[in-house]
Amino acid sequence: MRKFLLALAVVAVAAMPAFASVQNLKVSGNIDSSYVSRTNFDFGVGSNQGNLKQSFFMTQADVKFDADLTDNVSTTVDLINERVWGQDQTAENGQVDVNLAYVTLREMLYSPLTVVVGRQQFSFGNNLIVSSGGTNIANDSGIRNVANDLSKQHGFDAIRAILDYNPLTIQVFAAKITKNNASVTAYSENNDLDRDLFGTDATYAFGDKMNSQVEGYFFGLNDKTGNGNAGSKTNGTYTPGIRVSMNPIERLNVQAEYAHQFGTYSTGTNDNRTRNANAAQFLASYKIPVLEKYAPVAKYAFTYVSGDVNGTSGSTANYYTGWNAMFEDQGYLNGYSKIYNAMFGLSNLVIHEVSFEAKPMQDITTSVGWSGLWLSTPYDSLAGSFRTMSGTYATYNMNPNKSFLGNEFDGTITYAYTEDVKIGSTIGMFVPGKAFANANNDDNAVQAMVNMNVAF
Repeated sequence: MRKFLLALAVVAVAAMPAFASVQNLKVSGNIDSSYVSRTNFDFGVGSNQGNLKQSFFMTQADVKFDADLTDNVSTTVDLINERVWGQDQTAENGQVDVNLAYVTLREMLYSPLTVVVGRQQFSFGNNLIVSSGGTNIANDSGIRNVANDLSKQHGFDAIRAILDYNPLTIQVFAAKITKNNASVTAYSENNDLDRDLFGTDATYAFGDKMNSQVEGYFFGLNDKTGNGNAGSKTNGTYTPGIRVSMNPIERLNVQAEYAHQFGTYSTGTNDNRTRNANAAQFLASYKIPVLEKYAPVAKYAFTYVSGDVNGTSGSTANYYTGWNAMFEDQGYLNGYSKIYNAMFGLSNLVIHEVSFEAKPMQDITTSVGWSGLWLSTPYDSLAGSFRTMSGTYATYNMNPNKSFLGNEFDGTITYAYTEDVKIGSTIGMFVPGKAFANANNDDNAVQAMVNMNVAF
């Protein structure tokens, strides 16, 4: 914490000489303190059968500085520290990181154009494919190897152009996800091992009575990290898609999205296959017109992401049909990460979700939810690889040709103590299904979290 306060003092002192040129300076932030308990997230995998547990307190604190330099130029810097209580103030756990640092240039060249340069946050649609809040974005947070899905440290190092032709908005961006080597070296394809994300998104609002909206996009991810292997090509994933949203009747919003992936799937020497994957999502939200003082809302979500139909045949097949999760940000109930979001990557899945939200008392919001998960393509062998608590992957004992992964049940409650202070909690349980063999389906995965968030 001393390092965090010292960093704030340095920023404040550094800003003082330039204060006269700043039209407006806003300081904001939040402190989020949480208790997390997780049990059997590995379903007893390996030698830890039935004994894998986590229990810890953590604090996530960030301070954000927004400065307007002129009418059309502004800057944002966000400093963040995420740490587990009681661990040494060294390395990742004690450091203050630059979470955001970007410049916004409005009406650049001509009035509809805004350009944003630097480490920034952005997302598209319902975060099915690209979102800066996704768990697949690498960070050096102090909780990265503890509970990466709970981290708030996410951003893209990117250049983004926004064209506002109301009611049409077009965005074009390019982001550097991983830079392998910035040193002065002789160039060759074997040492160009970067990961680059780029894309364009266009959203059009019709302005009709149904609030209809259509969004089209194209995203590309070039992963060159395997290019050093002889015979290996760039792992390229190219994703066009479309999303529509409307309110067909009062109180009801429905959305549908479809995306396709093509490119090259490369896993090693001479293992290069053609991508051919698909994803679809349907969402519905209905504000129930009874007991309106309790603000009841019912929601349903269906998500499909394809798996590899070739199974263990691997490199002997010409096509790879497994969906690349890229930078999705899915799997939450009232802001809390669900168990399956921490355990499973968003690929080879069919997910049905139903939730209900209400405000039984003033300043109190409650929600309950059910999620059912199936493999879109059952495994044809006795092994399945899923994400563990720390974000790494482990192999589980599976029943071949069985698709039902399990049911998850979650509940949350949030109390708005004041306008700036919220106290909340969640509890959830994942009950493994018949896709898991006996060694891995006897123990339910359970999580409980309590947190207090103070915004300023």
